[in-house]
Amino acid sequence: MQTMLLEPNTVGFGFPELNKDRQTTFYPACEMKILAGGEYTDGESALVEGKLAPGALGALPHTHTHEDEYTYVLEGELTIQIGERIVHAPTGACIFKPRGLAHTFWNSGSTPARFMDVITPAGFEQFYRDLPSAATSGEEVEVEGLLELWAKYGLHMPLVLPDEVKEVVDRHFN
Repeated sequence: MQTMLLEPNTVGFGFPELNKDRQTTFYPACEMKILAGGEYTDGESALVEGKLAPGALGALPHTHTHEDEYTYVLEGELTIQIGERIVHAPTGACIFKPRGLAHTFWNSGSTPARFMDVITPAGFEQFYRDLPSAATSGEEVEVEGLLELWAKYGLHMPLVLPDEVKEVVDRHFN
């Protein structure tokens, strides 16, 4: 494997002005920057930096079937639910999210959170590039298209918030 300078690709969530070059996709209040995709690591891993606004839910509960994720909190704090376990992750915490176990995360703090995700093996980072901007910009999107995209990346995600996540959202964000 050769050493090379990596050029990050920003995948912004909730910032429409970033979507000029089609490398950017949107979720509410979250920005993901792909620092090293599988093309730089022979498919072994990917490195993604995330920023999540205060009080924002980062993702619906979802399960990966192909990869594990490690989240390292660089600034601020995250709360991460893995299965039934809820973990408070302050700056400096590293959390392992194994494939096959549902997880979700949110910023329960009052300042933006910045974190690093290591995805192993690589591949899922492409999901951020493939996610249709309509799915995250508030426009209507065809459910069939999302289901196909989730299947492509081995992602299982509910179409409706489960009651326990509604409770978390209500408790932390209302």
